[in-house]
Amino acid sequence: MARRSRAPFLGGSSARSGMVAPASPAKALTRAGLTLYVWDLASDEIVWSPNAAAVIGLASADLIGSGEALAGLVEPGSGAGAWEAIRESDRADRGSGVAYRARYALRTRPDRLLMVEDLGRWFADAKGRPALLRGAIRAEPPDGLSAGHVRQGGGVLGCS
Repeated sequence: MARRSRAPFLGGSSARSGMVAPASPAKALTRAGLTLYVWDLASDEIVWSPNAAAVIGLASADLIGSGEALAGLVEPGSGAGAWEAIRESDRADRGSGVAYRARYALRTRPDRLLMVEDLGRWFADAKGRPALLRGAIRAEPPDGLSAGHVRQGGGVLGCS
């Protein structure tokens, strides 16, 4: 029996598809528009995967090193951020965390609006309150999304 090569997952190419796989998981995440984070709600500190700045379009992930800083980039009227989605949830963490999902736009520059999907799990402290988020942000392709428009709940909301 012929042994299957794992090369496509290790940066090699696939003879069958003719495609070259990314050299590392970080590059694969970046190409897919994904970045990961861990947010400690008590300190408000967010630790991002190394590709965060590239995916979100910032000079440095330090610019979004806290929940407050990230919230400052959320475009008004574009949707609730992760914290709002969690705060409005009536679900309780029974030990394995609680899934959350939010869609909103980030204004990373005056002329750049980035629609993102933010999803993950939150984990409670000893009193049952949200304490830690482990999540991923997926940047959606622009597809005509301009500085004057943001998607809201599947529709498009015009902003001036």
